[in-house]
Amino acid sequence: MSWWHRLRSRLRPVPESVKTGTRAPLEPGATPDVSRLPPTRSSPPAFIKRVATRRSGEQIAADEFIDDDFDQDRDPGRALERLRQRASGESHRGRAGAWSPTNESEPFDCGLGVHREIEVRAFVEATSRLEYNNGQEHDVFFDPDSGRVVKLTRPGKFGAKGGPQEYLQRLAWSNEFFDDDWLVEGWLRYPNEAAPRVVTSQPWYRVNPDRPMPTMAEIDAYMWRVGFLKAYDGAWIHSKREIVATDALPKNFVIDVSGFIQPIDLILYTPGDEPWDRLQNMARNLPQVGARFS
Repeated sequence: MSWWHRLRSRLRPVPESVKTGTRAPLEPGATPDVSRLPPTRSSPPAFIKRVATRRSGEQIAADEFIDDDFDQDRDPGRALERLRQRASGESHRGRAGAWSPTNESEPFDCGLGVHREIEVRAFVEATSRLEYNNGQEHDVFFDPDSGRVVKLTRPGKFGAKGGPQEYLQRLAWSNEFFDDDWLVEGWLRYPNEAAPRVVTSQPWYRVNPDRPMPTMAEIDAYMWRVGFLKAYDGAWIHSKREIVATDALPKNFVIDVSGFIQPIDLILYTPGDEPWDRLQNMARNLPQVGARFS
């Protein structure tokens, strides 16, 4: 079992709809039912505290923030729209793949200004007591109090592909296609690092210890039912939109204790014309095995 599956195996309260029997568990070898619960849209972990701002030259305490739009700020789709509005007319800003060393004095150069800054001291003090793992794209903390996984991107980086717009788009698509609850909590910059990190959070699932990962056949059924066509093992194209999902392999899925498949960190992106044509041709020539589950 990988570190991610061990990490996700810790206890998390079972949703009420599962307790009441509205979602039946998956029997070994059975076809997965990919009907999903609505996203939880839960509150951020308590240790995520925003930095106070100055207004009209006055010092504002952190607890004096007006929170009317904070939930909206956390939604990656709306954050993406604000970032696009900010980036319009600003050349390559907002799409840079990494932090620009020439602009280290301006923390909003790569578009992070659309999010709230997080207090580094409070974050470090709280996360020092949490279970931690170092992933390929993120540093990951498990917060048992909120039941969420807290993720930090690499300094000045934005996941596997592209810049901040592509990263937020990936989060928004994950919520849309997989009913995830991936939210943007803000950004922070450690004193010993040259660039900031994006801080996000996702729900924590209690993983089935006896069968933590689905089979490839179950992944095929899941991806087909949420609207994707298979190009080859691990790579899928959306049936109606020019979107590619890669890394869709057993290591990036879990089966929760209720028997439902949960994708983890699939890479979603819009390809160039040539790769898109090639993937479409591959999908046309491959029998779509998920069709037997219709």
